[in-house]
Amino acid sequence: MKRLLPVLFVLVILFTGCTKTKAGPAAGSLEAIAGIPQDITFFTNESEINKPFKVLGTVYYMDPGEYKQLKFIDIVPILKAKAKALGANGIIIDIQEPVLSGFFERGIEVSGRAINF
Repeated sequence: MKRLLPVLFVLVILFTGCTKTKAGPAAGSLEAIAGIPQDITFFTNESEINKPFKVLGTVYYMDPGEYKQLKFIDIVPILKAKAKALGANGIIIDIQEPVLSGFFERGIEVSGRAINF
């Protein structure tokens, strides 16, 4: 029994992984979910948006990149799915940073605002 506990602990760690992703609606913005957009446009700051917009919530993704080298383009589909779930048609990327997890491994951390314009 004493030998089984460490093995179970390692298995739990392996199966849960270290990737974190979440999306949450902003206060009072659930009405936007009714109109699911077709595609998501990415922005690096608010000045790129030439029309009024409403912040619907936040999107966040972090993956340490174990045994791989992640780039922003690798996680675009994940960010789009999170924004669509909130009813957004755009994301303003606020934070995009590499995550160093080993000698060759490079992960990524991205945080942004899901918007509707």
